[in-house]
Amino acid sequence: MDKDTLNKVLFHYCDVKGFPIKEIRSRDYGRFYKRINELLERTDGNAEEVNRGIDWMDKKFGDELSWTLETLDKYWLEYRAVKKKKVNNDADATDELLRKMGAIK
Repeated sequence: MDKDTLNKVLFHYCDVKGFPIKEIRSRDYGRFYKRINELLERTDGNAEEVNRGIDWMDKKFGDELSWTLETLDKYWLEYRAVKKKKVNNDADATDELLRKMGAIK
């Protein structure tokens, strides 16, 4: 994966977690990039999807539990299932609204 894509995810992760970018050392990059690469492989290189997963983890665990990129990887299938269910629910709600408006039967 190219460095710009890796950094897009890394900088978002650091922003969400409150990590100061300037304090990240070279050994930290290796650990972060390894897991980011794995997450990007799950999304065919889609950094925005990984970032949405990071946001989901932050919302799910927030300040109650400590979580890392490794945790996101562990919960990735759950995240995808929740996302798919939300998309289906949104589609059902849209159909219901269109029925009420008389646009579809």
